[in-house]
Amino acid sequence: MDWDAASIATPPPRYDLESDEEEIAPDNEVVFHPNLQLLGDMPALLERSLVVLLGNVGTAVMLASKRIFPEVACIDVDSHGRIASVHAPFDTQMPCVLSVPQAETIPVVIQSLIAKLVMEKMRPVSMVIMQGYTEALYCNSMGLSETDSSFQPLRYLSNVPMNASPTRPSSDVAPWETPNSLSGCGAAFFMHAVYRHTPVQIFCVPSAQVAPHPNYQRRLMHFVAPHGHQSLSSDEARRRLNTLIPPLEEHHLKTLGPMLGKGSEACDGSSSLLVHALLATLATRPSVESLGEGGMYI
Repeated sequence: MDWDAASIATPPPRYDLESDEEEIAPDNEVVFHPNLQLLGDMPALLERSLVVLLGNVGTAVMLASKRIFPEVACIDVDSHGRIASVHAPFDTQMPCVLSVPQAETIPVVIQSLIAKLVMEKMRPVSMVIMQGYTEALYCNSMGLSETDSSFQPLRYLSNVPMNASPTRPSSDVAPWETPNSLSGCGAAFFMHAVYRHTPVQIFCVPSAQVAPHPNYQRRLMHFVAPHGHQSLSSDEARRRLNTLIPPLEEHHLKTLGPMLGKGSEACDGSSSLLVHALLATLATRPSVESLGEGGMYI
């Protein structure tokens, strides 16, 4: 067999789509740069401990605490309105509470920006993050976990030793294991806290709810209060949230509840964080009109 020495010596052909030049976006391409603002009583938020409550788990922790959580600040994104609310007690020894009720619906590009804004503006001295994880998809040393969340422990991840952590977990809390990966707003807050050398812990609560994949997240919902909800009381919001948000296991609440602190509420706040959590929850639920148009909700 004759070999073509010339064809062997030459490199493989280059295609028209390949290029060594850096790709430059065309002038008519629209690049999304959301504008985030932290609005409210900024002096009350500076250099304090911070508890970040994400999704239904965070709302369930607030409901179990039997507190009102008046809002003193909020995070606003362009024309989308409020996507997070902040509560700051008068007692500076108590932590501030940041609630992101529907964290799963926030696009990935905004998740990191929210965490960066909070770290830059509030400069927390320590941080505790609470979010859910799907126990049916969690892999441990024995393989996939059981399907009953009542038998699953809280999972934690910390950037400091447990004996130096701002809050020490109880004995029924297990460390987060590989090869499982953290994602969403919780991972964004944890990452920015690590970059700033801030003591941080993230507690993941087992849940039967499957979170949407980051590549298939829904659009950012409008959390502007609809007509008739401006005067909604915190008691009414609590009653309605109890019908929408599944409660947490008692042994999980014994660990998470004390992290919110005990003491008097901030009296200068406007409406309750529970009201905003209710509006956010209702905004992400399908309406009767959407079901009539062929949508399906299970």
